[in-house]
Amino acid sequence: DSNCQEDYDDIRFTNSSNQTLDYWIESSDSFSATIWVEVDSLASGDTTLYLYYDNSSETTAVSNGENTFEFFDDFEDGSINTSIWNIKSSYGSCGIKSNNQYEGTYAIGSDQGSGQGGGTSVYDQNHFFVKLSDGPNVGYRVFLNLKRWYPTAYWGHFAGFGLGGTNEIISIPRDNVYRLYESRILRIDSSTLSVAIYQNGGEIYNNNRTLSLGSEINYGIQTRHNDATDNSIYVRGDVLRVLKYTSIEPTASWGPEESF
Repeated sequence: DSNCQEDYDDIRFTNSSNQTLDYWIESSDSFSATIWVEVDSLASGDTTLYLYYDNSSETTAVSNGENTFEFFDDFEDGSINTSIWNIKSSYGSCGIKSNNQYEGTYAIGSDQGSGQGGGTSVYDQNHFFVKLSDGPNVGYRVFLNLKRWYPTAYWGHFAGFGLGGTNEIISIPRDNVYRLYESRILRIDSSTLSVAIYQNGGEIYNNNRTLSLGSEINYGIQTRHNDATDNSIYVRGDVLRVLKYTSIEPTASWGPEESF
C-alpha cells in the first residue's frame, strides 16, 4: 500500500481489545509484503483483527519470528537449539553450517562426502528432525527452505523427508536449488499420521504414515548414503517456521479502510 512506509516499519496488528499481536515479515518489496500474524484466539464465529499503518512515529519494525510461531529458527545465533531439533550425525557431519545457506550467515545441514555412508541397508544415517509434541488430534504446518546437491558423480541413495528409521517419506531434488517446503502433519489415531508435503506451493505427497502415539513426533530430513566413493549427499535447511494446524483452516477477508 502506498500509505505504508517502504520498509513496513509502521505496520502494527491488534485484536478487537486493542492488544498488540506478534507478527513476522516473510518477504517484502516497495509494493507488497507477506506477513504472518499470531492470533491470540479464534472464536467459533468471526474474529476481527486490525492492521495499523502510516504512523510516522513508528520507525522500527517489531517483526519477530520467535514470538509469532510455535517454533522459529533462522540459525543466526550459530548454534543448535536442542529444544527444537533432534540431530543425528553418524557419517560425515550434521548440524550448523556456515556455507550454502538460504539467507544470513548460518543454516542447518548434513554433509556426507565421498564414501561417508553406511550402505544402502543402513537407514537414517544422519538427520535433522523438528521435535513436535505428540497427542490426540495434534496438527502442525512445518515450513523449511531446503536444497540438496552432490559434487561427485552420483548422489548417494536417499535424502529427504522422514520420520526416522526405515520410515522414509519422499526425497528432495538434488539440483542445488533452494525450494520452500510446507509439511502438514495431523495425528489421525494412535498409530497413524496424515502427512502432506508441498514444494513451492504444489502438493508432491499426501498419504498416511504409521507412527505410534508417543510424547514426541520427530520429523524432518534424513539420509541414506550407499558408502560408494563416487557418491555424496549434501543438504541444507534454513528459516524454520512451525504453526498449529487443523484439517479445516480459517479463512480471512478484508474490511474497509478507516482513518484515525
